[in-house]
This record gives sequence, structure tokens and C-alpha cells, in this order.
Amino acid sequence: LNTYEAKVDIKTEVRKKGIFKVPVYVAQITQKGYFDNSFGQLVNKQIKTKIEISDSRGFIEEPKFNINNLGYKNSQETEFSANITTSSKTIPFEITYKIKGMRNIAFCLSGKKNDILMEGNWKDPSFAGDFLPVERKIDNEKFSAKWSVPQIAISKEESVVGVSLLVLNDNYSLAEKSLKYAFLLLSLIFIGYFIFEITTKENKKIHPIQYCLLGVSTLLFYLLLISISEIIAFNLAYFISALMIVFLIYFYTYFVITKKDIKFSIGIAISISFLYSFFFTLLKLQDISMLIGSLGLFVLVAIIMYLTRNVNWYSE
Repeated sequence: LNTYEAKVDIKTEVRKKGIFKVPVYVAQITQKGYFDNSFGQLVNKQIKTKIEISDSRGFIEEPKFNINNLGYKNSQETEFSANITTSSKTIPFEITYKIKGMRNIAFCLSGKKNDILMEGNWKDPSFAGDFLPVERKIDNEKFSAKWSVPQIAISKEESVVGVSLLVLNDNYSLAEKSLKYAFLLLSLIFIGYFIFEITTKENKKIHPIQYCLLGVSTLLFYLLLISISEIIAFNLAYFISALMIVFLIYFYTYFVITKKDIKFSIGIAISISFLYSFFFTLLKLQDISMLIGSLGLFVLVAIIMYLTRNVNWYSE
């Protein structure tokens, strides 16, 4: 096989199962190229073309084969052969078919020169395989990528190029990502109550059991988030879950811990609301989430240092 070209037009959609999102696609594929017949070595011989896919259940329609421009012929099989009677220096072939699949699609490189063009209506593609595309363009709703690989660059028996359809910031990944902030959120809430405990003039003490209840109520947020997001959109589920926890902690602080100290109760409710809003912003950001998170933590540490500036840590 001298030259091998493939053009892939991918139409995608998202299927949902609970909080999971699975990208599925229908791909219209055209594979073509030509065999070298410079010295007439293929005359009176049979050429066979064959399609190999990982699962034949992915075929939507019968593949169409065309060898030496003799016209397209449908085939119930994945291979097609033809006898060569011409002495032309090149013997062209073309195969068209349509398949369905999910998440990714890839092609093996089998020619002396391999040109692969993929286009699709997906905004978060990940280019996989043994070679990166030489040209690529990604817009908000579509992508295109082109690979051009000569045989000399192929160092192993079977090399592939392809694309994976990523689902960024779906409900499950967002819930999993938010869980990574659980320890930080819990620590900041405990620090807030500890500062209240050591700075209050009435010397109010918080029992370890009360700290445990506050911790359990904070961690309950993540269970609420996952369960509610299975029914409604993640953003709304996050808002409802956070609101439930903020009100729970507020009433427990007001009636139990501070004995109706409205100032601190409102202050802790506002602080926790700010933390939930801050972590929600980090969930939605992709490229600068680490920068925003670092700056936010710097500000929080500075506030804690300011609030504890007059504490005599060596006093009883």
C-alpha cells in the first residue's frame, strides 16, 4: 500500500445515566489510497481490501468498496477483492462506511504515507495514539485535526492515531473534584470556631462532641450534592445543598453553641457561604483554578492571622 488517506466526519451526542454522561457518536468514514503498480507487478493479480474494526456491531450500514474506479459495490463482509487487468502505474481504491461508537475512535497506519483527517462537533477532544496531529483547530462546538505520518516515522508494527471525546466537568467529575476540598473546608470551619472560642470575652467553650456534629454536617453536604444532582442540574444541586448546610450550621450555632449570639452566628453563616461560593468557582475554572485557589488561601490565612493578632498563646 503506497498512500493511505482517511477522512472521518463525527456526529456526537451525550447520553445520560444518572449523574453520568457518556459521549456517543456516528462516524461517516472514507478511506482511500492507491497501490503502486509502476512495473506492472499487479497485472493479472488479485487485490484485496479489508476493514478491521474492534466490534462489528458498530456498523450502521454495509460498507461500499471501489477498486480501480470500477464503481462502488456493497458488501456483507468486511473485505473485498478485485482482479487487476490494467497496467496503470497506480491502482486506486476507496471504502466508505458508517459506524457508531462511544468515547473514542482510532485508526491504524498502514501506508507508506498516511494522511488522516478527523472533524466533529465536540468541544473537548483529546488527541491520542502514537502521533500528535500536525494541524488542529478547536472551537466552542467543533474540532478538526489532521495527521500526516510517513512510514519512516512508524517504529512499531501497529501504530494508531485517534481522538477521545472527553466529558469535562460533568456531574460526577465535579462532585469528585468538590470532595477534594472537603478537608480544607472542614479545617477552615473548625478554625473559625476555634478563633471564636479563644477570642470571646465570655470565654465560651465548644465541646468536642459539638465539633464532631459540625464536622458531620459539613461532610453531609457532599452526600446531598451527589444525590440531588442525580435529579436536577449540578449547579442548582450545589446551591441547594450548600444552602441546607449553611442554615443547619447557623441555627445550631445560634441556639446551641453561642446561646443566641446573633453576631457570630451570622458571621459564620456568611463565611461558610463565601467558602462554598469560592470552591464552586474553583470547580468551574479549568486553566487558572490553581492560581485563584492559591490567592484565595493566601487571603484566608491573612484574615486568620489578623483575627488572632491579640491572642496570648502562652496564657492558660
